[in-house]
Amino acid sequence: MKKILLTGGCSFSAPYPEEWKKTWVQYVQEKYEFDNYIHTGIGASGNELITYRLLYYLNKLKELQKTQDIKIYLAVMWSQVDRIDIMTNNFSLDMKTDNGNMINHDSIETNINLNNNSSIEKVKSFLKKNSKFIRPGGKPIDEDFYRKDNPNQREWLLNYYKDYYTDEYAINQTLKNISLIQNYCEKNDINYIMFSMENLFDNNRISINNYPNIKNFLSLVDWEKFVFYKEQNGLYEYTHLNNLKMWEDNFHPHSSTHKHFIDNFDKEIKKIWKIK
Repeated sequence: MKKILLTGGCSFSAPYPEEWKKTWVQYVQEKYEFDNYIHTGIGASGNELITYRLLYYLNKLKELQKTQDIKIYLAVMWSQVDRIDIMTNNFSLDMKTDNGNMINHDSIETNINLNNNSSIEKVKSFLKKNSKFIRPGGKPIDEDFYRKDNPNQREWLLNYYKDYYTDEYAINQTLKNISLIQNYCEKNDINYIMFSMENLFDNNRISINNYPNIKNFLSLVDWEKFVFYKEQNGLYEYTHLNNLKMWEDNFHPHSSTHKHFIDNFDKEIKKIWKIK
């Protein structure tokens, strides 16, 4: 039986510069000896897009399972809660930049033959009739550099966050997305593990403690499937609290830090995934 790893996340799982590419994803692929992989992570993703992309390829793998003897494993590193990905078919908002381009299930990395090509590939969709997601990458910044290549997208995102966005909604959506992926995996006998890029619900931008009604939804999630550092901290806090190496942007953990993180939690990963 072949082991297939499906992964998802934001730039903490798939940073843009090529020399930054080796993250926890590649270390997990190698360390736990997976035969094949599909990596759906892409920079600036929020948890809505992460969920959409994971579900799309979970369904693809379930179809593959009908004809091949495979075992599916899932690992995801959830992104910042206040990144609200918005699906639209208004392609005048598109941009030809790494974070501003509209996206759906395209641009993955895999060594599985999904498009009649057995080599590692970047899969791209050109079906413009399909709606795609815009990734704000967090609460928009009202500065000249923010999405300057398309003033329409810039204004659209600034107006959305000003007129419609709330932290309470953002927290609620993330909890629903986590619960959705967990329920799918439980229903389909998929071993899964979850990480977070930061403390999801209590950081310097957002706190669930301000919304007591939303705290009732915490019970929807099986937190035993998460690997946290010191209570509910993620990779970002792990990096800073342990004085580990970062890339020059002083935000993204260095490749060596990703390896440190996975090695440190090896015991927990094996226990949650039920592997030796």
